[in-house]
Amino acid sequence: MRIVVLGDFHIHPKEHHLTEKAIEHINSCKPDLVIPLGDFGCHSTIGSVEGLEQGYQFLRELKSQVRPILGNHDLQRETGPGKQLKGTMARKLAELYQLDEENGVMEYEHFRLFFVGTDPQPRESCYQIQECYVTDEHFAWIESKLKERPEVPCIFFTHAPPVGAALRTVPLVHVRATNAYLDQNHHFDRWPQLIQDYPSIKMWFSAHYHLGHDFEDSSTYRNGVTFFHTGVHSSYTRDGKRHSRVIDMDKGVIRVSTLDHETGDVRMQPDWSSLFNIWSMGDGSSGRNSIEYVRGELSCGIGGRDTNITKLVTMNENRLLAVTSDGFMWEVDYKLEAVFGTHHIGDPVHSAVISEDGLWKAWGRSLKKSDPCDPYRFVRELSETEIGEVLLLPEEISALAQRHGGGVWAACGRDLFEVIGSTYSLVQTFRERIVQITAEGGKLILLDEQGHLMKRDGTCYEAAVLAWDGVVCLGGERFVLLSAGSVYARSSGTGWFEQKPGRLVTAISRVHGLGPLHFAVALEATDEDPRSLVQIWEISLP
Repeated sequence: MRIVVLGDFHIHPKEHHLTEKAIEHINSCKPDLVIPLGDFGCHSTIGSVEGLEQGYQFLRELKSQVRPILGNHDLQRETGPGKQLKGTMARKLAELYQLDEENGVMEYEHFRLFFVGTDPQPRESCYQIQECYVTDEHFAWIESKLKERPEVPCIFFTHAPPVGAALRTVPLVHVRATNAYLDQNHHFDRWPQLIQDYPSIKMWFSAHYHLGHDFEDSSTYRNGVTFFHTGVHSSYTRDGKRHSRVIDMDKGVIRVSTLDHETGDVRMQPDWSSLFNIWSMGDGSSGRNSIEYVRGELSCGIGGRDTNITKLVTMNENRLLAVTSDGFMWEVDYKLEAVFGTHHIGDPVHSAVISEDGLWKAWGRSLKKSDPCDPYRFVRELSETEIGEVLLLPEEISALAQRHGGGVWAACGRDLFEVIGSTYSLVQTFRERIVQITAEGGKLILLDEQGHLMKRDGTCYEAAVLAWDGVVCLGGERFVLLSAGSVYARSSGTGWFEQKPGRLVTAISRVHGLGPLHFAVALEATDEDPRSLVQIWEISLP
């Protein structure tokens, strides 16, 4: 059996020839089934019945069965507060393609195909109209169907991938808008749980990102499932590549290839293939790098092109904040290898800390506190301004430290301020500009630009201190330091060990929810990979 999977079916009004040519390419492949993954029509009509009809005018020329699903843009006029009558798009999709339901399962003897489209969001909890949302009733139906033939391998088709797939995303678009994953603002965590509960799920195809298939992470293997991103056929590509997926299944062998719409050819070398029945596939996940005393376990791309992470801030279990040089503050779940949104858009954040009363961040003279758990904590639009009160301190803020009992200590030039709620007061003026503050309980240690290490009252501990760029204490007299792009580790009774990865380290942080010898590192962008990376490393010193 041969299946062609089409990504977002956006149609450019002045480039119908590209869509017509893509249909020719697909017919030349002679598939048994074609699966478009949603988002039908031109920009001005998408989300309307007219948009579905525009897509159908081309897809009806296919010489094989067509089984589509709805994407996020297909629901944008009726989801949440949308004025279009809910159910309009689902009914029209079923009518055009003669479907019993807009979602469903195609049953075969040796495998099952699950079609999971996008549903309208409730008006009262629509945080992002472009979210790829699935209702509770729809999700319950999926579970009930999975229980029917638990011994048969399943292939899923959705518009966006589930969180935890670790596919390459588009941070400045979908991650920023908080619609990169299924149910991202609602029940995103139920999808990884579904995969864990139903090991019959073996493969998962999604679209949404408009990227080609040449990236290493355009397909991934996580938790027993192989995930595939599917590109676009039109000029709405984000990397210049126009790709679709081709699945060939025959006698327990599966091959996944790329149909290149520039040439019309199916690549001879498959992107992925299994020499075994998909039910008995072993763990094919690629191992992380293992260099000397450090083992890398998880990795997640952060931010846009050619930008670096300047600071990592530990949040709660599994999450941290990555502050980038281009003015974003990304929230990262390192266990799921996913970025969920940004807490800031604008001038680059210089310093940020989690205090007892919330997240404090500083840029220029501005200082703001926010709730790190608020569903509205993310800044979703590039033009969106900071919500809530912003304090303006007398000078540019150079450093922050959490204050015991809530609030922060803020350094502005030579002045140290105590900030509680919406008020601040001058505590001490020092001889030189303060560049770092460290708080441990009720104690405060400050470093000025001339290398003086001082107490809060200005008493000097030590002079001529050359500060490191970061330090993480791991317990048991083990710790790691960051200096000049390299990580150094030491344990009691041992010498120093230096870790030099293939790219410079720009920040380090402790992490929660993993073993005691784990910590996070930020790796700089490179010419080969213009994204910054957050990785979790485990130290193995004696």
